This record gives sequence, structure tokens and C-alpha cells, in this order.
Amino acid sequence: MGGGLGLIALAYAVRPRSEVLGTTLALLGLVATAATAFFLTGVTGYLGEGGTERVAAYPLPLGLALAALALWRLGPPTTADVQEARPGRRELRAQARDERASRARERDEALEAALRTTSGSRTDADAGELEDPWAGSGRRD
Repeated sequence: MGGGLGLIALAYAVRPRSEVLGTTLALLGLVATAATAFFLTGVTGYLGEGGTERVAAYPLPLGLALAALALWRLGPPTTADVQEARPGRRELRAQARDERASRARERDEALEAALRTTSGSRTDADAGELEDPWAGSGRRD
């Protein structure tokens, strides 16, 4: 079962370089994992015990050989392959931190602009009393 899951993991690692190879490895891993589960639960009526065991075991060396040949033919990864990869956790955290700082800066600028407009429209009579815009009228009828 571990070999089939390993092939599925290898498929996702190889997928940015070759979509066909990644799909093939994922299918081989899925077949191996399913056959292993069938063998362990005793569902071997169609292929027999030996056939189910072979279907569970043979996709691993086949998939590894196929991946080795395909990666050898593709050559070393290019900068385009590396740039297509998803950003790492550090990059995602840095982007989120920059976005939060940008929003905070915009909020502060908006608050300062609102303060300038409200303080500029006051008269001298209103300057002494500070008004709370969220407070009620103070009396309920």
C-alpha cells in the first residue's frame, strides 16, 4: 500500500514538468493501492491471490522506471519549470503580511482624511463639546 501511495506522491511532484507522466504515475499508484486493499481484504476471486498480488506489486517498479526514463529525457529543470511551481510558505506569508500592511495604511489614510474633514467643518461654538456619533440622543420617550 505504501508503494502505491508513494507513486501518487511522485505523480504530484512530477506533474509541473510533465502532465502525461504525472497522470500515468497517479493511475499506476491508484491501481496498486486498490489491488493492495483488495488483496488484504481477501477480494481475490477475479484474478486469484497471485494475480492480485502481482497487480498490487508490479506498478511500483514499472512506475519508477517510467519516471526515471521520462525525467532523464526531459533533462534538468529549466527556470520556467521552477517559476511555474507554487510559491512556498514563506512567500505566501510575506504576501499576506504586505497585504495586511497595505490595508492598514489605507485605513489609516481614510481615518486621517475623515478627521480632517470633520475638524475643518466645526465652528467655534462646537469646538468645546466633543460629540460622539455613535451615542444616542440620551433620552428615550
